[in-house]
Amino acid sequence: MTAGKRNTITTFPLILLTMLVSSSCSLQQPFEFGSPLKEYAESLYKRQNQATQILMLLLEEELQEDDEETLSTAELQMYDSCHLLNQMVAYEQEGKTASLAEKRQLRNSFPACEQAISQTEFLLTELENKIE
Repeated sequence: MTAGKRNTITTFPLILLTMLVSSSCSLQQPFEFGSPLKEYAESLYKRQNQATQILMLLLEEELQEDDEETLSTAELQMYDSCHLLNQMVAYEQEGKTASLAEKRQLRNSFPACEQAISQTEFLLTELENKIE
């Protein structure tokens, strides 16, 4: 084996490792003040709270047992899907800062959270129309 070929073989893994490490080290602040992601998280949280308020009002009405069970199931699904969002809000209220891993998990949970909120909103609208 020639010296040039051996040098290439030993430096290739080093170059590859350097490229992998440097590309994975770019820090992204996912929730900078005023960022679209933070605004999206806030809008999800507001929608969830609004749906919860309407849900509580509807549960005070005389609903059929099936409707009440459907609403309760949707509420539990919404809370389950949005638990990371609620946890981050609690962190902020306590003055704590979430880790980057927790923020990444939160960002990945947004689609399921939004879907659960939308489903709950849909059911609430249907029941409101049914009651009126």
